[in-house]
Amino acid sequence: MFIAIFSHQESCIGNFQYKCKKALASTVLTVVDLEEVSEQYKLLKLGIELVAFFSITFCQTAITLTIFFLVKDHRKWTIGLGTSGLILLVYDLVESFEGVYELVAKVAAKGKDDAYFNTKLEDVLKVRDAADELQTSKPLTGAGYFNVEKTTLTAMVSTTATYAVILYQMA
Repeated sequence: MFIAIFSHQESCIGNFQYKCKKALASTVLTVVDLEEVSEQYKLLKLGIELVAFFSITFCQTAITLTIFFLVKDHRKWTIGLGTSGLILLVYDLVESFEGVYELVAKVAAKGKDDAYFNTKLEDVLKVRDAADELQTSKPLTGAGYFNVEKTTLTAMVSTTATYAVILYQMA
């Protein structure tokens, strides 16, 4: 079931990345293109944030408990394989989110550059406004509790180490 959740996340992110790459491949971005990418980003946020929260929280808890059991009972190294799999899943999720951020920035920059290909000042301003809206969109979060970015990984490492030490001392 956990693999299905990550597969869902990856397919949602892959779909969004395809739409961004399609927009980047066009010769000139229009207001419609930028609004479509912005709308797709909002839908991605809506559909993936709660799942990302539970995925990362579950992985954090499982990794902490696994490290505790590894330290407490040195013979159970098979648990370590599961932990390394969870770590790789979280790393892959964070890297996918970082890829989304990069594509959003590229589409917004291309939109700003392509705005000047319009002949009417009104169209130039509309395209620039749509690009600004996309550029200032908030990052993907874990249900609003934390941003999913590379600093999430370092926070997970420090939290895991802290709780593993506490659990070991209490045992």
